[in-house]
Amino acid sequence: MITPCAYFEDKECKESYLEHIYCMMKVWEAVKPYYLKALRRATGVRDPDRLMRLSFLAHDAGKLLEAYRTNKSRFRHELIGAYVAYKLIKEVTKNGVEGNAVSDAADIFSTAVLLHHESIILSVYAGEYGERFIPLSTIREVLEEFRDKLRPYAKLRDDRAIKLLGMGEDVERMDHILESLNADEVYNVIVSLVVRASEESDALVFRNRVATVQHALVLVDSVAANFHRGGGSDEGTWITRMAERGAELLKGVECNV
Repeated sequence: MITPCAYFEDKECKESYLEHIYCMMKVWEAVKPYYLKALRRATGVRDPDRLMRLSFLAHDAGKLLEAYRTNKSRFRHELIGAYVAYKLIKEVTKNGVEGNAVSDAADIFSTAVLLHHESIILSVYAGEYGERFIPLSTIREVLEEFRDKLRPYAKLRDDRAIKLLGMGEDVERMDHILESLNADEVYNVIVSLVVRASEESDALVFRNRVATVQHALVLVDSVAANFHRGGGSDEGTWITRMAERGAELLKGVECNV
């Protein structure tokens, strides 16, 4: 059985996908009291906790595809993560489930997922073309290049960590989304997010809402990654080191599955 993987070292899986998500959930439990009020105010969502958890689950979804295993640098996993987050959150919010009926909630949270490695996307794509921004034609080109590899190499619902995660229905829904990926549909969702964040009349307000979610997402992702990857080539970021400096609340986090 192939392990759905979040982090490879020398082609060996050092951290499974759901191990990473499980650890993110544990870190989030420790820090969320400091973020929920700001998230409610910024996003207009009464229960941002549910949507943050879906964003955590989806954020690295692109790493589960054959495309990512083929070329980790060229195929930026955030494109798929944003699409999956968008689909999951649209499903949860369409009928006002858990008080989350905010018309652009899916846009806000999935754009934060799209940008959770913003500097890397810029260095890979904008840098490749000598631009200061990423043309949508580049995104189209990448999705076309990997069109035949937009398929998962393993199913999350087979992972032993699923029971501990407590998100069985969400994991199964995510598996189904990944199994039916279409390059054109992914591109259309990404275009809609880019337009929403850059061209509409309230783009600045929207980007500030996204930034609130993005900050929490990047913090939790970075700290969780460091639990299993510390000491390796992905030893941690400036955010991780700042978060851990004197942060007593993180010392009780237990991420072993």
